[in-house]
Amino acid sequence: IHSYISSSWYADPNVPTWNYISVQISGKIKIIDGDEMKESLRRLIHKYESDSKHPISFDTLPADVQKQMLGIVAFEISIDKKEANFKLSQNRTVQDFENIISELIASGNETSIKMAELIKKYRPSTNKSHS
Repeated sequence: IHSYISSSWYADPNVPTWNYISVQISGKIKIIDGDEMKESLRRLIHKYESDSKHPISFDTLPADVQKQMLGIVAFEISIDKKEANFKLSQNRTVQDFENIISELIASGNETSIKMAELIKKYRPSTNKSHS
């Protein structure tokens, strides 16, 4: 998730920036194909369709749709290393912080609103002024 942060939202002149959360996974990839891939799709569709008003299942899809799904490249990752990073305006003053939250919410953009929620959630309580 990411959002542009305009410097016009700050109390003092500064450069615009970008807030983000990112995750990087390293490991060994195994391509899944054939019956194993079909079973993986079957489970995935079941999981996400189970609460649907009109759920579908892999097995009831027309043959041509099932054939299209065979173009999917499915894989598993045996995770060796996980890295997470974030920049969520944690170095901004209380005033800037409040302005950023307000402007992201006022945008009406779903991603920006989610970013505002994350910024509030992860703001360190001990870092409320410029660093």
